[in-house]
Amino acid sequence: MATFDSQLREKMFEAYGYRCGVDSTKPCTQAHHIKPNTKVNNKKFPLFTQSPFNLMPINHEVHLNEPLPKPLSDLVCQVYEDWLQELKN
Repeated sequence: MATFDSQLREKMFEAYGYRCGVDSTKPCTQAHHIKPNTKVNNKKFPLFTQSPFNLMPINHEVHLNEPLPKPLSDLVCQVYEDWLQELKN
């Protein structure tokens, strides 16, 4: 499965001030998919799943120990997917 490329990660890290999207007192150390990066989600939402709209910079320890944001609903993902498809065409 695809994952966020280094340029996209760096841009989002910069946008978040290199801070974790869940606990801003901690530095970000990895990119987290808000809607999980699964085969099913990549098939349903091929553009959205790997887009910046589904990326959250997060700290590794926070990722292991804190409750993370709930995944986006399929309806929200579909709205983004449709919009990204229009941009692509």
